[in-house]
Amino acid sequence: MLRGSRVTDPSLLPKQFLVCEVTRERQPLAPTARRAGWISCNILLGDIPASALEDRLKAIYPGNNNVRAKIRQQLQVLRDQGYLSFVGRGRYRVRAA
Repeated sequence: MLRGSRVTDPSLLPKQFLVCEVTRERQPLAPTARRAGWISCNILLGDIPASALEDRLKAIYPGNNNVRAKIRQQLQVLRDQGYLSFVGRGRYRVRAA
């Protein structure tokens, strides 16, 4: 779930958006932690490219001839769930929490 610019439920983000360029590694957990040394990351939502995403996904999935339709479908799903507002002409905006 998106709340402002924070993700509270990452299951709503399509895996295609979770690439190295939009993540930042965090500090490893302390040696006293139950999962000592484990390293997590933050998702930098502002760094998800608004343009050229289609070309990038086509390069990652060369056999998929429906990349644009899939992007549109996922945006519509997020809109229907109340996370995005349709602005017009294929543009969406994250709704304020």
